[in-house]
Amino acid sequence: KAYPKSAYAGNAQYWIGECYFTMRDYEQAIKEFQILKEQYRRSDKIPAGLLKQGYAFIELDMESDGRLFLNALIKQYPRTKESKEAKDYLARTKETKSTKKTVQNPDAIPLAPGVLVPTDAEKNANQKYQ
Repeated sequence: KAYPKSAYAGNAQYWIGECYFTMRDYEQAIKEFQILKEQYRRSDKIPAGLLKQGYAFIELDMESDGRLFLNALIKQYPRTKESKEAKDYLARTKETKSTKKTVQNPDAIPLAPGVLVPTDAEKNANQKYQ
């Protein structure tokens, strides 16, 4: 507040957003990173702010919004480490979604998140190797 035109003001604004993100106040973090983008357009912290904005939306179960931010980061700042991290995240989550097993038996009860009760065919296949 005392030195809004300082060379370090954009950096400070990023860290304000980062503090809220770390405290899991994702809505406030999104707002602070938005201030970074709007008021400190030349800051070298903008790619990191976009990345964290995307992650914050994802943490709020607003995945499509988060993906928009990650894709914007990749498009606007393609040669940054944050862009690589965004690409890796998007590839990982796309891969995870496409390889998720669907429950054939609606009565199947998950043993733990992501672990399903084996089907009869899977049980028979496993018995062959025992």
